Amino acid sequence: MPGLHLVFIEEPEAHLHPQMQEVFIEQLASVAELFPTLDEKRQPWWPQFAVSTHSSHVANRADFSTIRYFRVENDPKGGPGHHANVLDLTNAEDINKKFLHQYLTLTRSDLFFADKAILVEGTSERLIVPAAIRNAKHELSSQYVALMEVGGAYAHIFFPLLDFLRIPALIITDLDAVGPVDGKKRDGATTVHEGTSTSNATIKKWFPDTC
Repeated sequence: MPGLHLVFIEEPEAHLHPQMQEVFIEQLASVAELFPTLDEKRQPWWPQFAVSTHSSHVANRADFSTIRYFRVENDPKGGPGHHANVLDLTNAEDINKKFLHQYLTLTRSDLFFADKAILVEGTSERLIVPAAIRNAKHELSSQYVALMEVGGAYAHIFFPLLDFLRIPALIITDLDAVGPVDGKKRDGATTVHEGTSTSNATIKKWFPDTC
């Protein structure tokens, strides 16, 4: 018996509801371990699963090390066709994989299937931005845009992943102005016009020389 079997599963989400999609992808590894026990001779039979998907629910439960991101790009030689560029997340540098995987699992991995991303700080922006886009009848309403609530202290953690996936992004966050406060050694929260710096981690990461 061959030492390796390839099992290709195409878009399982076509036949499963969202909750079942997540259970399905989690159980693949367990199913693989069962195969040797089904053989009377107990011969090792370790399959390699390849799952194609457009489902954020499937991506939610997949470890970063197992994801291969296919990005369709223009022909690098300038031809009329397109080609698929395969990105392996295990090769991505400066990415906090543990944090991002935990975050995307708690929310949804829409980012992997978006052409653009809008990262907002809180619930207010998450509710207002889609309404503003609809009211303005902007072309964004017909594009694949991932709107993600990430908090002012965490948006910058997504920068390396966005760069790696080559997804343009808009960051909407508070200025969080700080300045000298009477009787205190450290700067404290103040009005914008009196502020001399910011306490916002994302802005400080983006403009380290000016904050």
